[in-house]
Amino acid sequence: PWGIFYVRTIQAIGEYYFGEYVEAREHSGEALGLPGFDFGTPSSGFLLWLHSLAQIAACTAGRSEAGPTLKIVKAMQKRFRPWADNAPMNYLHKWQLVEAERYRLAGKYRQAERFYEEAINGARIHGFLSDEALSHELAGRYFLTQGKEINARMHLEQAHARYDEWGADAKAAQLEATYPDLLV
Repeated sequence: PWGIFYVRTIQAIGEYYFGEYVEAREHSGEALGLPGFDFGTPSSGFLLWLHSLAQIAACTAGRSEAGPTLKIVKAMQKRFRPWADNAPMNYLHKWQLVEAERYRLAGKYRQAERFYEEAINGARIHGFLSDEALSHELAGRYFLTQGKEINARMHLEQAHARYDEWGADAKAAQLEATYPDLLV
């Protein structure tokens, strides 16, 4: 079970970062049900975060009804909050990013914007380069949906720079291909 737990977690990470949200949701959900999750390893906290993000992304991509997803994510956030409270340097910015996405999905845009900024700042302060990149990417996507191209460009440029700095060349290339007019 431990091996499957870690394999499913790692699969879900790659799937989420490269837009395979339904698969990420399925694999992270499978890992949540395995014995390795219940031991409370750092991977368990990470998995709560990833599963919530995958739930929201799959709902958004599939244009599904938001209500059931919001309910699931709210319950996951309740489980994840002790991680954020007890190790804020590692988990608070992750919790905040899920809150940003949750509020975005719920149409509460001011709260979403506040939590995107908090997630970005927390990730930066505590040296989580990959989380800072992802937070900028999601904020950039959000601002595009709001018709705020200047804000979107700034966040997507920051996401690209952080992914590049992190060494995630394939992810940086994906952003270039997805947003060629914004990342010139």
